[in-house]
Amino acid sequence: MEKYEVSIKWDDEESCFMAIIPRRCRLRAYGETRAEALKNLNIEAARHPEYVEGLTDSLGPAKETPSYNGQIDLKVPRSLHKSLSQAATKRGISLNAYIVTSLPKPRPRKASKKKSRE
Repeated sequence: MEKYEVSIKWDDEESCFMAIIPRRCRLRAYGETRAEALKNLNIEAARHPEYVEGLTDSLGPAKETPSYNGQIDLKVPRSLHKSLSQAATKRGISLNAYIVTSLPKPRPRKASKKKSRE
């Protein structure tokens, strides 16, 4: 594989590792181990060179097209990460599940009713 930034993370939904070329490429692959996910990503990159042409270590700015795939890269202080992880462990759930269930649910917006003047 060429020199691109690769991210390998555990995917709770798929129950396996996911390898992805972040920011500018939608190419991803899965595997039971990190090595297998990376190997599968290399195979996919070879099958779809149009996705990776021109990518180098200096990737430049991210594409402006939003993609709502359910994943958010979030940086938090180590102390907060530790306390969230400990709370999730106490409940016997994953950190991801703990954070998702702890977030407030969005409320539907109510249509504003203007008072009618008589």
